[in-house]
Parts: sequence; C-alpha cells; structure tokens
Amino acid sequence: MFRNFYAEVDGQEKDILNDGKLSCGRVLSAILYLNKMIGDTHATVEGTVKDMIDSSWYEIGELKEGAVILWEKQNGHSHIGFYIGNNEAVSNDSNGTGFPWKHHFTYNNTREIDRIYFHTSLQ
Repeated sequence: MFRNFYAEVDGQEKDILNDGKLSCGRVLSAILYLNKMIGDTHATVEGTVKDMIDSSWYEIGELKEGAVILWEKQNGHSHIGFYIGNNEAVSNDSNGTGFPWKHHFTYNNTREIDRIYFHTSLQ
C-alpha cells in the first residue's frame, strides 16, 4: 500500500514510489487522512502539502511535537515527516529500507528544514 504506486509516465507504466524509496508523502498523507486532518491520501509531497494547507495546516517558525517537517529538496526530491520531540523525527527511510524510521530532525545536520507545518487540533 505504501511502497508502490503505478502511474503512466511518458506513455509507460512506472512505480513512482520506487519500491518505497519515495513514499514519504504517501505514508504521511495516509496518517493525516486516517486522523481526519486532510482530505485524501497522496502519492507526492507536493500533493500532501497542498491538501494540508487546504485543511487549515499553517507554517510555524519553531518545531513542536506533532508538527510536519518539510525538508529541503535533495536530488530533485522533497521529503516530509513528523517531529516527535527530543530532536527526533519520523519519516520514510528513502535511502535504506523504504519503511518509516526515527532519526535526528536534521539528519545530523545534513538536511535543512524548508518549512514546518502545524494544525490547531494538535494544541
């Protein structure tokens, strides 16, 4: 459900989640959708962020538990996950297993945060 999503790209069927390596938007949007915090699930980070904004998520300047972190693009791909406190985040492991994992919120100072989103229902 989270590792593969097939779409037509340039006339050919392609797994746009790359067997879980690009599943962060899919996983996060499913969690938010199941908790009635966005309108639908999404295959991309961009679609997830748009739905979050449409569902009353807003940008904040500092991390809070439950906030959604949007990291800077690397290799042309955005990345998204949850801040869980104590300098830790949970996101999909795009460089390893393709499954969610807990890690330092800046990947030990190797990835900058682009934006932080929060929702009033988390207060």
